[in-house]
This record gives sequence, C-alpha cells and structure tokens, in this order.
Amino acid sequence: MSFVDFFNSYFIKPITEQGVAGYNIYNTPVYAILFAIAAFGTYKLLKKLNITIDRKFAIGIFPFILMGSLFRVLRDSEI
Repeated sequence: MSFVDFFNSYFIKPITEQGVAGYNIYNTPVYAILFAIAAFGTYKLLKKLNITIDRKFAIGIFPFILMGSLFRVLRDSEI
C-alpha cells in the first residue's frame, strides 16, 4: 500500500464518504496532536495580543461554542 493509498483510506475517505468509520487507529492520534498544537498556538497568540483569559473572555466566547455545536447537530440531523 502506497502512502497515497494509506492517506486516502484512513484520512480522506472517513471524511468524504458515508458508511466509512470516521475515526480509526491512525487518524485519531493525528487529530489529537493537531488539536494540541492548535490549542497551544491559540494560547500563545492570545498572550502575544495581551488578551487575558478570564471570566469575561469565557462569557464572550461561550455563544460561539454553543452555536457551533448546535449548528453541527442540526446539520448532522439534516434539519
């Protein structure tokens, strides 16, 4: 199996095709590492921009998290 076939089977098909398991033993750790890098990068960017992470920040970002989750559920349930 070539790298392109491997990447297509374990990373592309689970996203693009229905009926293919979304998470598997290969893409789950990669997604976790990418999430950790993105979270760390976001934290560093907020520090560089002198944005404090406090109660006011959490209240301000909460609607975006809530609406993003809600819209994803509505999309998955085809509403």
